Amino acid sequence: MDEMFFMMLFFGSCCFGILVLLAVGVGVFLIFKSNKPRRYKMQPLSENRMALLARLEGLDWWKNTDLEIQLAIIHTPDKKWDGFIEDLINRSTVVGGLQHKRIIRFVTDVGKFGALVNFEVINQHDGDKLQSYMYWSWRHGRASGAKGQVFVANGGKVVGFVDITSQKFAVGGETVGDLVGGFGEIGEGLLETAVRELKEELKGTVKVSKVVPLGEYFVDAGLTNNCPGIFFAIVDVDSIPDFGESEQEDKQEVTSSFRVRPIAEYLEYVNQSKDGMTLAVFAKIVAGGYYLGLM
Repeated sequence: MDEMFFMMLFFGSCCFGILVLLAVGVGVFLIFKSNKPRRYKMQPLSENRMALLARLEGLDWWKNTDLEIQLAIIHTPDKKWDGFIEDLINRSTVVGGLQHKRIIRFVTDVGKFGALVNFEVINQHDGDKLQSYMYWSWRHGRASGAKGQVFVANGGKVVGFVDITSQKFAVGGETVGDLVGGFGEIGEGLLETAVRELKEELKGTVKVSKVVPLGEYFVDAGLTNNCPGIFFAIVDVDSIPDFGESEQEDKQEVTSSFRVRPIAEYLEYVNQSKDGMTLAVFAKIVAGGYYLGLM
């Protein structure tokens, strides 16, 4: 009787031990699986991306960043992301008393056009307290492209300007002003981007007679590193344009309204505008001494 009891006790203990081992094994497997990068395919790196990785590995904050985030950044799926990585590398180690410690979050949008970057920083002004700072970046990095104001000339005289309005997603659908332009291509300068975008958006039906680069400007330095180029351009037409309105649709963008307005309405247009880029271009036009020549 006692022998049977001890045999059953021994058997039960063994079964319990096996169940515990299985539970621990499954738990370890699930933890390991959850820590593996899931959203990014591991693809062969280009020569330029390998060179960027070598430079990243010399940065202390990169060494402190979790492997999953490192892999997500270095395996971003498009060579246009090289600009974003280059901008990461060129960041100052200490920004206004905030020392970069590591990236704690990296979130890309579904279309892979940009990312939210969240750094953990050491606040040297507050007893080396750990804090979190973040910013938004386009995949091109800070040099995202170019936009500008287009003026329309007939017989050598400026007679109108292009007015574009669209409903912007970020502001909840409010209709705001916009300019001709867009993202830059790899290796393009401001002037090349401006000319290409002019031909694309104006459908190649006009002659671009003049493009004047006006430099670059930070759109909102407290939120994003975005620093596009700005310009103004003059296009020639054979006849006085119809000051009507048309709709433009792009599968990658929201629907926008496009029209040419009389040049006499330009000051009123600027005065009513809420678009920062439109106002920046106007300020540069005036400061550069171009305004009287356009009017």
